[in-house]
Amino acid sequence: MIPVYNGSRTIGHLVERIQAIFATKPFEIILVNDGSEDESEMVCSQLAEDSRKTRAFVTVESEFR
Repeated sequence: MIPVYNGSRTIGHLVERIQAIFATKPFEIILVNDGSEDESEMVCSQLAEDSRKTRAFVTVESEFR
């Protein structure tokens, strides 16, 4: 599970690295976008569409930040 906040420029690279590291093992990546103000929601959704092992969720902005 990976929390995402304004990570649109870096999350794609992170997901690619995780996929490469665990390529021969069963795994699932869960991206949780927590009220980002950039294009993170769109990037996470696209990553989830491109891979069956990736899912994306959006939450309302956390009050604990």
